[in-house]
Amino acid sequence: MIVEYKPYNCIRFRIDYKTYAQVKYLNDYTVKIETIITDTKYRNKGYASLLMEGIITYLKNDSIELIKLEVHPLDKSDGLNKEQLYKFYKKWGFVNLSPRLMILEFN
Repeated sequence: MIVEYKPYNCIRFRIDYKTYAQVKYLNDYTVKIETIITDTKYRNKGYASLLMEGIITYLKNDSIELIKLEVHPLDKSDGLNKEQLYKFYKKWGFVNLSPRLMILEFN
């Protein structure tokens, strides 16, 4: 996994150019995953899961206590729908706070 530091308190995580995520630091202990995108040629091959595992490990090691994200499909033609996204994030321990907002807390 490649980690790139970007302006405005953002980090981009990527696995080659197959999948990437942008994460924004909201404060010293909270981040928001702004986007996770997998190139259509590489979907359903485990790249997003590999990326999510790396992101969670990285953020835990960086003393982050809370990860937020909003669930909304980006590509309606061949991407995951809302229910599939919920299932994916719940697999990693995220819980719903509202119809669109999910969080993962580290205690």
